[in-house]
Amino acid sequence: MVLRPSRRLYALLAALTSGAFACNALTGADDLTIRDLDGATGAGGTTVSSTGTNMGTGAGSSGTVIVDPTPMVGAAGVNVREISLYQGVKRPLMENGVASTSTLPVVFGRDALIRVFYDTDAGYNGDPVTARLYLDGRSTLQVVQPLLQSSVETNLGSTINFELTADLVLGATSYRVELLQLPADSPIDNPAAKYPAAGFDPIPIDESPAVLRIEIVPVTYSADGSDRVPDTSPAQLRRYQDYFYAMYPVTSVDVVLHEPMPWSGAISPNGGGWGEVLDGLASYRQQEGAPDTTYYYGIFNPLPDVGQFCGGGCVAGLGFLPSPGDTYGRVAVGLGYPENNLDIETAVHEIGHAHGRPHSPCGGAGDPDPAFPYADGGIGTWGYNIVSKQLYDPTSFTDLMGYCVPIWISDYSFRQIHERVQFIDGVRMVFPPESLGLTYDRVHIGIDGHGTFLEPVTLQRPPIAQATQVDVQTANGIQAVTAQFYRYDHIEGGLLLWPRTSNAAITARAHLPDGLVQAVR
Repeated sequence: MVLRPSRRLYALLAALTSGAFACNALTGADDLTIRDLDGATGAGGTTVSSTGTNMGTGAGSSGTVIVDPTPMVGAAGVNVREISLYQGVKRPLMENGVASTSTLPVVFGRDALIRVFYDTDAGYNGDPVTARLYLDGRSTLQVVQPLLQSSVETNLGSTINFELTADLVLGATSYRVELLQLPADSPIDNPAAKYPAAGFDPIPIDESPAVLRIEIVPVTYSADGSDRVPDTSPAQLRRYQDYFYAMYPVTSVDVVLHEPMPWSGAISPNGGGWGEVLDGLASYRQQEGAPDTTYYYGIFNPLPDVGQFCGGGCVAGLGFLPSPGDTYGRVAVGLGYPENNLDIETAVHEIGHAHGRPHSPCGGAGDPDPAFPYADGGIGTWGYNIVSKQLYDPTSFTDLMGYCVPIWISDYSFRQIHERVQFIDGVRMVFPPESLGLTYDRVHIGIDGHGTFLEPVTLQRPPIAQATQVDVQTANGIQAVTAQFYRYDHIEGGLLLWPRTSNAAITARAHLPDGLVQAVR
């Protein structure tokens, strides 16, 4: 079955001799890489965890604690025009002398960059200024540098930059910025070089941390007798960790290497076998009793290299689109080929689906989010990578939930994923006792529309997906039950689950929006 252009299909036509990839036949993208992403390597072991405390220097000084109490005044000829905070995307704090009304979250315990934008006029003497950032009377950071004529968004070196380590972003904080010179160098105490005019302005930081926990499950692919597994070295795990941490609105990311999951089923470029391996991983997670807050991400290489598998186009990843309270759907799978960052770009996209995010409208992605605010699927505002210290231009980068490249996270997706992470970390779902620990019949619906019974699974909590009527035929007749339908995000089909009937199911007939599907045991 040929996949529709609206499905996630990376047409990686391999130009193997040059190490590059040709145009994506469906999206028109000429490349699938973020060329400026740092490929950091990590320490050994099976767990990679980051709270972002390992920050680099970035452009300019990150600020030092003040030890010199020499009195200073606001630098003449200098105007503080804007102050913005970056934890992945730009979050204005002040614009043109007025506190910003932005409601974009500031994540607890997450590294941040504060950029101070300024303008100068003829009154500025050209000498270095001492820039100070006061944080709620607890800490003061200082940067000394000469100023340009004016700050611009595109140039980190044109702004005064304060890097906040995670320990400075803990709970409610207020701030004040001053651009100063010695009284002998500045004829007046210029109020325009300070913000606010008096006192402090608040930074509305989250009240509690949010942790993203992912278990990378290498799939041992044995359909061709190779028992092939992707590279899961510490350096590879660090790539996943860094990319998730740079993009996702979380305090920290814990990436754990799981033991391999054996798999004998064939997985094809056009989507065949993908639903089956996803269903298998979901069952695997349930059987192991994984914590509710832990996501499983399975990676596999059905052929030795990406050119062989994706030379004529391929599905790169698959997941569900679970509701906030559902835990069964917190799984996804994807290709493990690192070329052009295909592995990590697919991972952040698929785990985005596992956080309930639909597609953004770019590159023909199917069923896009109708509330997505940017018609071209763009990121909407400036992005900033707190790992590699690089800016992302909103006129060039597109949201991670679309099919276009290059990708970053939009302010919209940043907010939506933040809300889901906060919900998952903070909520305690309560279910009726009789709904706990039940055994469920399952039917896999393939890309060809045919239903196949799978082995039953016992769930500690009831699944929460799309309620669907299923007529179950047993030895005692037909019984109507309410099933939960998990639709796949990139290919046709999905998974049905319902509590086992007292008599064994012989056939099941599901009333799906696309029509009737029947499965025979």
